[in-house]
Amino acid sequence: MKSISTMCPKFQRGFSILAAIFILVVLASLGGFILSVTGTQHLSQAQDILGSRAQLAARSGVEWGRNQVILAPAGVFATACNTGAGYIGAPAALQTLIGLPGLAEFTIVVTCHSNAYQEGAAAAYRVYQIVSTACNNANCPAATPPMGYVEHQQIARLQL
Repeated sequence: MKSISTMCPKFQRGFSILAAIFILVVLASLGGFILSVTGTQHLSQAQDILGSRAQLAARSGVEWGRNQVILAPAGVFATACNTGAGYIGAPAALQTLIGLPGLAEFTIVVTCHSNAYQEGAAAAYRVYQIVSTACNNANCPAATPPMGYVEHQQIARLQL
């Protein structure tokens, strides 16, 4: 009669190959998961940077519109804003800014609306609303945004 110790090796043959295959499959799955998460993080970080740049581009458009209204009141943009029809809704003045230094990949659309107001015997004043929309696409704002599309809008109101 054979002892149990001599029977064990016969039953354990091939077990190390199965264990090695199992470990390789687990490690490959773990590596694929890590690559997927890393790629998603890089894409998210790139979108975050583009979003910050779009915010700065929209802010630049608001500043440009303010300067047009305040510093160049006889200019084309401010004149169109002052004589435009209607209240906030249809833009009275519209300007597209393309290729600003440092923000060349953004298209900035600046619109202006204004209304004159008179309160009793006080002097009349005019309220301007400047809307700046910046996006990283030639068609700003885009009806059907492509992959990687970023858009930011800022609104400023001035009373002069």
